[in-house]
Amino acid sequence: MRVTCCVCCVSVSAINGSVFNITRVNRLHMGAYLCIASNGVPPTVSKRIMLIVHFPPMIWIQNQLVGARVGQQMTLECNSEAYPKSINYWTREKGEIIAQGGKYEPVLLDNAYKVHMKLTIKSVGAHDFGSYKCVSKNSLGETDGSIKLYDIPAPSTPHRPPITTTELSLATEWRLKGSGADGLSPQENEILEHSDPEKVTRERTGAADLKLQGRPNSKSRNSVASIITTSLCIYYALLGSVIMCWL
Repeated sequence: MRVTCCVCCVSVSAINGSVFNITRVNRLHMGAYLCIASNGVPPTVSKRIMLIVHFPPMIWIQNQLVGARVGQQMTLECNSEAYPKSINYWTREKGEIIAQGGKYEPVLLDNAYKVHMKLTIKSVGAHDFGSYKCVSKNSLGETDGSIKLYDIPAPSTPHRPPITTTELSLATEWRLKGSGADGLSPQENEILEHSDPEKVTRERTGAADLKLQGRPNSKSRNSVASIITTSLCIYYALLGSVIMCWL
């Protein structure tokens, strides 16, 4: 008789005999075995045998240090194996069990003796940073794994002091050339922008000086007219004396 042993329907070896020995059995040997008997005369006869290994819980974590920003959604994960089937849950660092509801959403994904544990924090707050434990226990023992959630500071932005209304009015001035203001030529017609308050002040002062120098007041005009009139009178008086003498 020929006996073929299969684990999970994958042929691994062919053994003559009705006994298949496994030494030092462990959780990796857990699964289905198929024993097939054949003597060359069809049909063959097969029998499926399920091997179950009892062992205490085991946990492994891929990322034990996880960072998040305030307001971000974060998911913590760990994996557990145990048989008999284990009880799995999450706790905080002080031992309080995290129940489903509110901002926390624990999820368990079972696959035979394996369990994938997930804890989703919908909106991370300042009080959510710290250590979390995924716990697995069965009749043979208990174990846990720790994950630390730390704060990632938000990127800093350079601080710019607010601009007051007074500073804004001094920083920018629009002036129309061609209106005759500040002693500017009326033929020019353009808009200038000044961003330097000191420059604006200097231009205003210079324009005022030009206005005083180039535009005499009424008193100065009267004085000039009087001098011109007196000079003409003297000129015509001298001119009349010369004509009388000539005659």
